[in-house]
Amino acid sequence: MTYLEIVNDVLKRLRESMVTSVADTEYSQMIGTLVNDAKRDVENAHTWAALRYNTLLVTAAGTQEYSLTSVGQRFVYDFMVDSSGLELNKAPINYVEYQTIINSDNRLPNYVAFSGVDASGDLKVKLFPIPDAIYTYTVFGYKPTAVLSANTDTPVVPDYLIAMNAYARAIAERGEDSGNLSSEAYQLYQKALGEAIAIERNRHEEQVNWEAV
Repeated sequence: MTYLEIVNDVLKRLRESMVTSVADTEYSQMIGTLVNDAKRDVENAHTWAALRYNTLLVTAAGTQEYSLTSVGQRFVYDFMVDSSGLELNKAPINYVEYQTIINSDNRLPNYVAFSGVDASGDLKVKLFPIPDAIYTYTVFGYKPTAVLSANTDTPVVPDYLIAMNAYARAIAERGEDSGNLSSEAYQLYQKALGEAIAIERNRHEEQVNWEAV
């Protein structure tokens, strides 16, 4: 479903008149906001294959900290490998900074840690040891999509989950049935979300690690 179709799906559930554009009425605009809130919830609930993303990080000799350009702050880092296939080890930022203090020699990095956010809102990382040359790394992870704005924008995560979540939010906003209907709608969404995640995990069983407890 497109952004407009999801908004109209929610409006139908609420027994409201459908619109030809999300911007048609104040109420449809409000539903549009709830749809984007719901999209963010669904995207954050799981590392969906549709959100898989990779970007390049190219080092410079003597430079320790780098921005992951265009990933934003909600990027979920998975792993980072150099051009030879060597994976960097994840580490806490305090470990990287401590190791840098006691050993500032420049050489091939072994560790990477998140170090903050730059002025553009992109995540930053620090490498240890500090690179002694140009190295090219591929960073793999999961990147949420941009806010839905145009009527024809289409989410990449399951659209029916977005509609169900937005519907529960809309009922809560109206305060119908002392909140009971909203709770029921949210429970249905949670059930559908769990089923969708289980189906996706079944497609990627090689990435599931089972541990005895």
